[in-house]
Amino acid sequence: MIHGSSTEFSTVYTVMKKIQAKMASLGQSYTVITFDLAVCIKAKEIQWCQPEEYANTVIRMEGFHIILNYISLIGKKYNGLGLEDLLIERGVYGSAIVAAIMLVKSYNRSVHTHKLVMEALFRLLWRSLVKRLSKKEHKFRSSRRPNKNNRELPGCC
Repeated sequence: MIHGSSTEFSTVYTVMKKIQAKMASLGQSYTVITFDLAVCIKAKEIQWCQPEEYANTVIRMEGFHIILNYISLIGKKYNGLGLEDLLIERGVYGSAIVAAIMLVKSYNRSVHTHKLVMEALFRLLWRSLVKRLSKKEHKFRSSRRPNKNNRELPGCC
């Protein structure tokens, strides 16, 4: 355990060096370290300042912040296209909650809402696909004409 603030460069540097040493003792040539957003920023700065020392170190941001950024991008991309209106008019959420969801102020609701919207869009896509395939099947059946003599073709059962 390291006694120190995770926001200090010296603490982050110590953690990175200890993890590198541990990976070397295990015979690993690469070190992969996952940090939360605030510490990841500091670790990246250290890595950029000393590229030779951390050439075999991969610094990753944890999944929570990656998902937050991704949901935020979806909210920005589809802002004003009617997603908010759809959620409010269908009674899924109220207007204040929908605004918070689009700004990712509520992580659980944002994830749940985006999963719900994705499921609805996939169902619409599936319906459209089934309808299109049934039209093609109908065209295919109507285009086939029976043999003139109503006999089986040679080689058929």
